[in-house]
Amino acid sequence: EYTVTGGDYGILSMIVGGKFYVPSEGKLEFFGTLGGGVFPSTIGELTVSLPGYGGEPRPKTTEERFGYIVGGGLEFRLNPALKVLGELRFADLFPQSEGGDNDTHLRNLSFRLGARLVL
Repeated sequence: EYTVTGGDYGILSMIVGGKFYVPSEGKLEFFGTLGGGVFPSTIGELTVSLPGYGGEPRPKTTEERFGYIVGGGLEFRLNPALKVLGELRFADLFPQSEGGDNDTHLRNLSFRLGARLVL
């Protein structure tokens, strides 16, 4: 059995994309999103320990991956200036190098619920 300490992980998304609405006459609107870009990430210092071995700290590392985001959702107009929305997004960050030390896709499925002020 081993233990891992430290190693916080952070990703910054820098994407270019678009949001596309399905034409609607009512208060409910459906939309799709599509984008792509670069995703710089950081893994903080971490230590892996085994029984009888205290382990050595692995230094902080950074990397940049390219990827895409695709999603969709709906918006409901409460009044002319306020909408509530729900959106489901899928992100796929490509491997840093095929067959190298880091050949794993990073994938994420997220749901966002919120409000939008229309000016």
